[in-house]
Amino acid sequence: MLTVLLRFLIPSVAVALVAWRVRNLFLVVCAVPLVLSMGEGIFIRTWGATYSIPFFPILFNWRDLILGIVLLVWVYAVQKRSSSHHYPLTLEITFLIIFIILVGIQVPLSWAKDNSIKLGVVFAIRQYAYLPLSAIIWIDIFRRLTRAEAWQLLDALALVTIPFAMLYALSSVGVPIFPDLGWDPITFGSAIIARDFLTFPVWSKLALAYFLTRPRQTMVSLVAIGVLSVSILLSYTRSWVMPAGVMVLISGLYYLIVKRQFLTALTRGIIIISVIAISSLILNVYVPDNLLFVVERLREAQEEGINTGNLLSRAETWTEIVAYVERVNPVFGAGFSVDTGDEVAAINNARIVGDSLWTLVMLPLGWSGIVAMVGYFGIFTILSAKGIFHPDINRSRLALVMFLVMLWDIFRSPVSSDQMYVYPVGFAAIAALIVVEFRNLWVERIVEHARLRLLAGVSLNWFARDDQYWLIRRVALALVVGLLVIQAVRMIVR
Repeated sequence: MLTVLLRFLIPSVAVALVAWRVRNLFLVVCAVPLVLSMGEGIFIRTWGATYSIPFFPILFNWRDLILGIVLLVWVYAVQKRSSSHHYPLTLEITFLIIFIILVGIQVPLSWAKDNSIKLGVVFAIRQYAYLPLSAIIWIDIFRRLTRAEAWQLLDALALVTIPFAMLYALSSVGVPIFPDLGWDPITFGSAIIARDFLTFPVWSKLALAYFLTRPRQTMVSLVAIGVLSVSILLSYTRSWVMPAGVMVLISGLYYLIVKRQFLTALTRGIIIISVIAISSLILNVYVPDNLLFVVERLREAQEEGINTGNLLSRAETWTEIVAYVERVNPVFGAGFSVDTGDEVAAINNARIVGDSLWTLVMLPLGWSGIVAMVGYFGIFTILSAKGIFHPDINRSRLALVMFLVMLWDIFRSPVSSDQMYVYPVGFAAIAALIVVEFRNLWVERIVEHARLRLLAGVSLNWFARDDQYWLIRRVALALVVGLLVIQAVRMIVR
């Protein structure tokens, strides 16, 4: 009973903290799916959870639910606020559309291979389309914000991450906090090691980048950096510890090289490194064996390099999958057809395909999927890197924050698929912020409408009206008709 209560209470508190921080209904609505994306980190059961909705032929998962919430936020946003700019068909948006098309090609390919039309394929490809689709939706939402509001949103997400990072740190040393640990604790000397990936606060990367780049380091930001450093170290995960170190280095070089403020860079560097050193000393006093476990893992990576056991295992999985895909269909991969279903299932049973973003993409989508993911990382990282050199400190800092987050995810991609498989909707929000900032699509003057005009005058001709919301109306009509057709077919088949 207590766990059930906490699953409702803790996420509500997280959303309330964001609401208190931004004090703006429009921003709160935009923040809700980003906060809920924290999943197990805020006591929401997401891993393996499924949801049944009346009249829908499939069970929904947490990614479906978050995307559904984002769609509702988008419907609210387009009615509530006008944008100062038309939605531009830029290079990066064109790329996102091509990405969706590459995933969508799997449907006719699977039907042709199986010589039958099966709706299950349409639903099976959705997790690979969520990343580019979510980015397009987020762009249209974020371009209705001012730059100052975007900073408010990032500030709120960064701050709400801190208390959950503290809880994660306590959980990592054996304090029973979360009801949904992804891994059972182990012992190392006298220490309890609770390595867990599900409850790690997903916005830690954003929070660390945000606080490291603050123009003025207050006591709040220094404490936040200390807490985040402790939680990242106690994740015992090299693919989080190492990019965090890179973040610290680049944030210092930013003021030294880009802004050419030697004294500022030196002062900030000394203060931040001191905070991290003090945090490590505290760990050494209270949980020395836990810190030693981190050091041993880092030493192993330094000594063995690419011959580290985890990397070798992932390399073997990659080699096996590439060989299989080259034999089946090198361009479009194994796909989602019944014809290759048993072979794909056998590979999944023998290997942990989801241990790397690249193997997760390569197996069903082939080299076209790999090119799409390389393009995704490349385009948005380059756009954010270009923005770092803008003379306006607000614009260059926002670009730097997004650049650091992209580097974190690039570094993590060989050893995790959470960008695609766990947090695609939240991950896509970063790309959307990069586009809106780089193209300067922010609202220049806020114009909010009092009513949600889309919902006015609900009647039988609601779907057929030709107004500014015609696309939403037609999509809603297509969904209703599609569901009715699916239900009719299912009844006839029975």
